[in-house]
Amino acid sequence: MEPARPFSPSCADTQGIEQTVLVIAENAAIEEMLILMLRLAGYHTSALCARRRPAITWVAESALRFPALVLLDVDLCGVLTGSLDFLHLVQAQWRAVAKEIPPMILLTTSSSVGVTLEQEGYSVLAKPFHLKELFDKVKRVMNRDEEVLETGMSLPPATQWRIITMFDYHSLSTRVGEQEFVVERLFTALRTLMFQVFTQPEHLKRWWAPQPFTIPICTIDLRPGGIWHYCMHSPQGQDHWARSVYNEIVPPEKLVYTSTFADEHANPIGGMPEHLTTVAFTEEASKTHVSARVQFASAAALSVAVNMGMVQGMSMTWEYLVGYVQELQAK
Repeated sequence: MEPARPFSPSCADTQGIEQTVLVIAENAAIEEMLILMLRLAGYHTSALCARRRPAITWVAESALRFPALVLLDVDLCGVLTGSLDFLHLVQAQWRAVAKEIPPMILLTTSSSVGVTLEQEGYSVLAKPFHLKELFDKVKRVMNRDEEVLETGMSLPPATQWRIITMFDYHSLSTRVGEQEFVVERLFTALRTLMFQVFTQPEHLKRWWAPQPFTIPICTIDLRPGGIWHYCMHSPQGQDHWARSVYNEIVPPEKLVYTSTFADEHANPIGGMPEHLTTVAFTEEASKTHVSARVQFASAAALSVAVNMGMVQGMSMTWEYLVGYVQELQAK
C-alpha cells in the first residue's frame, strides 16, 4: 500500500472548497450512524446526498470535491472478503482524478480483515465502535492534535466541514435535540401492519436487534402498565436484557413506553438512562409514516445513550425493518 499523505489538492483553484468528510458505507443505516456521530461533533455544514450508485464510480466523481478525509466501510457488498483489490481500485481512481490519495479510515466487522488491513498500513476501526473511538481515530489520522497538516495547510473549524453521502435519505431521518432524539421513516405498508411489527414478539425478533445480535426471547403484555421484556444475544454468547413498560396504547396510532436495561426477571437495572419513547403511526395514502421520539431526563443522560450507540442502533434496525416489511408483503 502507498501510505496516505495529508491531502492537498493539486488543482490550482481551490478557493472556497469546503473541507469534506466523505462517507462510503455498507448500507444506508451504517452511513446514517456515521453521519450522526460526525454531526454531534460539529463536522458538517450540511449533508450533500447523492443517488445510490456503484461505489467506485461515486468515489471517482467525489474526488473532484477534494475531501480531507474518507471513512470507507470495507464490508461494502462483501468486496474485501480475502482481497485488497477493491481498495487498490479506489486508490487508483483517486490518484487518476485528484493526483493524491486523501487519508482514509477503514471500517470493518471482521477481525481478520482488520488485521490484514493494518498489516498493509491502513488505519482501521472495528465495528461496532463508540463515539470516542471514532473521534480519536479521526484526530490521529488528520493530525488535529497539531491543528496543522504537514503540508502547512491549516484545518478549518469542525463546523466548516461538509459530509458527503452516497444514499438518499428522503425516507429516513434522525434528529438529535438537547434531551431527545427522533427517528422517523416513511414505509410502503399499511398502518395496521406497521403497528403489528412494533407490538408482536414474532415480528420484533426478526428486526429489533442490530446485527449480529439476535433476540431469542421476547414477551409482550400489550396493555397500559404491561411489560415488554426481551433478551438480546451477542455473538460472544452474552445475554443483554431490557424491558419497557407501556404508558399508553392507541391501536394502530400510537405507543408510549418507558424503557431501561433489566435482568432476566424483568427487574430494572442500571447501565442505560431511563427514557420515554413515543411511537406514532400516521397514514399517508397507502404508506405509513412512523416516528419515534425518545426523551431523556437531561442532556447528560442523552449523551450517555448516544455514546452507547443507541441512536445508530435504532437507525440500523429501522433499515432492517424496511426489508422485513417487504418480505411480509411478498408472502
